[in-house]
Amino acid sequence: MNEFAKFLTLGLCLLTLANVPIAIAQSGEKNALLIELNKVENEGAKCAITFLVGNRSGSDLKKLSYGIVLFDSDLRVERITALDFGEIAAGRSRVRKFGFPDTDCAKLGQILINDTKACDVEKGSAVDCDSSLELANRTNLKFIK
Repeated sequence: MNEFAKFLTLGLCLLTLANVPIAIAQSGEKNALLIELNKVENEGAKCAITFLVGNRSGSDLKKLSYGIVLFDSDLRVERITALDFGEIAAGRSRVRKFGFPDTDCAKLGQILINDTKACDVEKGSAVDCDSSLELANRTNLKFIK
């Protein structure tokens, strides 16, 4: 393969990879909400956890919030908290990052979506934010509901 063909192949691969988060947020069942655990990294003395949230429900959400549980690598409860994903318009995706002070990401083993705290529709039909929730994961942690 000549150098130009290699360069073209590499360029096409990079373009494909650049669109992966968008494709994931738009994939799945119509009328679904998607939460992707996208990145987990230490930032000083806190663990920063980044999520990609996709709203395929057909309704604009004024507020979306879930209760979560962080477990350590021995599956003991590390922390129970709520994450407020805020407003998400129908057909849109948003990235949200949360910091957990005094938490070492390397010691985490699992994240559980425990319950729905808020699922307020601004415009459109009511959304069942429990049964329509789909999860995706790009990390080494287990991510469950």
